[in-house]
Amino acid sequence: MSILVPVLMCSIVVSGIGVLNIGDRTPSILAADILVVGMVYIAILRRLVSSVKFLRDPLVLILGTLWLFADLASWLVNGSDNFKALLSIKILLTSLGAYFVCLSFFSKPRSANWGIVGIIAAPTLISILLIQQYAGTDWAGASPDKNLITLGFGGSNYLAAFMVIGIPTAIGVGMTHRRSGHRIASYGAALIMTFGLLLTLSRGAWLSLTVSLGVVAPVLLRSRFRFRYLAALFGGALSLFLVGPQLLPQYWDKAIALTQYRLQYGDTFRSQLNTQAWHDFLTHPIFGIGPLATQLRSTGFDTSPHNFVLEILVEIGILGAFPFFLLLAVFLYRAWRNSQEARPTHLRPFSALFLAGIIASLVHGLLEVTFQGAQYSIFFFAAMSVVTACYTATGETPVPPKVKPKSSIKETPLTPSMERRPPVSALNMADQT
Repeated sequence: MSILVPVLMCSIVVSGIGVLNIGDRTPSILAADILVVGMVYIAILRRLVSSVKFLRDPLVLILGTLWLFADLASWLVNGSDNFKALLSIKILLTSLGAYFVCLSFFSKPRSANWGIVGIIAAPTLISILLIQQYAGTDWAGASPDKNLITLGFGGSNYLAAFMVIGIPTAIGVGMTHRRSGHRIASYGAALIMTFGLLLTLSRGAWLSLTVSLGVVAPVLLRSRFRFRYLAALFGGALSLFLVGPQLLPQYWDKAIALTQYRLQYGDTFRSQLNTQAWHDFLTHPIFGIGPLATQLRSTGFDTSPHNFVLEILVEIGILGAFPFFLLLAVFLYRAWRNSQEARPTHLRPFSALFLAGIIASLVHGLLEVTFQGAQYSIFFFAAMSVVTACYTATGETPVPPKVKPKSSIKETPLTPSMERRPPVSALNMADQT
């Protein structure tokens, strides 16, 4: 049943399969919403008939519950738009539901490999759709300050948030897998995602990737990272920029026009949104102004700050920001421990690059709307279930171990040959036979 995890991640590309009529509002029903509910139902049935633990991460459960209560408190205190508040709660519940249901499907360490497949497959599918749209786009007379390459469920910068986590992960699998077919497929997916990221014209995405690789560089150097891979990465990036004008001439002209436009006029609107959000947070520091209430300050366009830190602070205040940021810190800590203790040791470069993808996605969220989107939030928390599954497999389980009753029989000291071996990490995709 672990194959349902990549299916869930890939379902985010389906913008909507129906609508609900709530007064004068018609919110879309996502395919991911239905899949999460169905997977929860399956997990509950499995829990009733087997020993599978559904909620086996109490720390995330507690922090997620506090986050939910803060969302409800902000809604009740501010009396904000009911539709937006319910939409925010729906996104929160489906995201946490995706995390726990995916984690429950990883009953064995190797089953987490399906989660890694989903982390790579979903951004690759998005990139293929972007490339297809690029081929059918009429670039004549396009405005220099607007990117035409978008999909139905998000703009170009929003789509880039998926690829910045998928590209390092795919490269890590290609570097550590022992089967040539898997390595070729992983590098091919990374190449497709790179082209898709180019088509988004997202400068923040490339900046976030650069920052994340700089942050994890010491970890890579300690994890048996081979310098020839680093040289290959730089060589591939240089070749891409050299042959880019010939492969994507219309894109290259558009990128140059957009860069010149930004250098000439700047991006003052986004800085004004951030300034307004900070002012609103200082005015309502405890409960915020209400869930998704930043989108209600004007009509006709999105007025939310393009920064998930400011969004959380201004919408649900310190009361909700504390458990949410602590939740992210827990995931980052577990990903870092995976990069330090992954078994076998030759898989540690993959763990380090996976950590780089997570950091890049969060850094990109400082420049673009991310967690307010249901697709990204579900994808991110499903990916974090892989982090927890790998973290548990390295021996640092978040579940307190059961205390065994003391035996009256005196135990014989273990000899070196009888000592327990370290657990095998769930990241051992390369060791499948």
